[in-house]
Amino acid sequence: MIRRSILSAFAGFALLSIPTAFGYIPADWESKYEWHPKDSTSGPVLIVVDLDAQEALVYRNGIEIAKTPVSTGKPGHRTPTGIFQILNKDAHHHSSTYNNASMPFSERLTWSGIALHAGGLPGYPSSHGCIHLPYSFAKKLFTVTQKGSTVVITQKGHNPARGTQPAAALLGLEDAALANGKVNEIDSSVVWTPELSQEGSVTVFLSGKHEKAEVFRNGVLIGSAPLKLRDPKSNLPTAVMLLLEDKVKSAPKKPGSKTETPATEPTPPAAPTTHWATLSTTGEGDATKLAALLKANIILPSGFSERI
Repeated sequence: MIRRSILSAFAGFALLSIPTAFGYIPADWESKYEWHPKDSTSGPVLIVVDLDAQEALVYRNGIEIAKTPVSTGKPGHRTPTGIFQILNKDAHHHSSTYNNASMPFSERLTWSGIALHAGGLPGYPSSHGCIHLPYSFAKKLFTVTQKGSTVVITQKGHNPARGTQPAAALLGLEDAALANGKVNEIDSSVVWTPELSQEGSVTVFLSGKHEKAEVFRNGVLIGSAPLKLRDPKSNLPTAVMLLLEDKVKSAPKKPGSKTETPATEPTPPAAPTTHWATLSTTGEGDATKLAALLKANIILPSGFSERI
């Protein structure tokens, strides 16, 4: 897939503007996004918003399925960077802050008012902090996301890399902590209530700044624990690691057969491999290096990573 900057994509076009409920929108911007969900039909969704390019890319199971121009926060209302999850979805949302303004297909990222939603697209940052999307794109995006889906807002966009190591980093944290004997005094601070949300995708937030690990399932907080860094002067990299859905391989053909009939003797299953998509916004390198960095620096209470 050939990517190009938003500026080069629109170079040479004379754009007409039409008035809408969201202000003036260039008439042909609705056709300037890409939407190809059949390229990956299932798996976790990751949205990356590039503030410099005024562009958003959508990945499903680590594969790009959409790209669109956006309009983010104007000076004085800058859209915050960081890693977020979709907290709430409302197809018919109206603002409680800005004169009951219509914000169709709103997907809330913070409780202070930052959201993805259909809105004005003048070709530059113009919002009060939200990420404006083309109306028809916002409607389509609403159908593939869920509460808990991950959104990365970064100054300069990056493509996620694939790897197999992050699971070992997370599940190995407890052993590393126990080996250093530094966890017993904080066990009582662990909260674990998985019964609050028993189904859906799981998101784990690790924050060095706030010294906390939080676990969400289907957007509901089900666990939290204090987090310590071996080097208090350091911090964790700003990154997201997304567990990808394994694809089931079809049954093998019989030797010499043109049909799809399974072989008489079943093929022994291969050893499972856990694949991840990793996106670092601060340049820590590939998934393996990032996983090693996390494992070397994080201390969690006894039993917490096992529960995750």
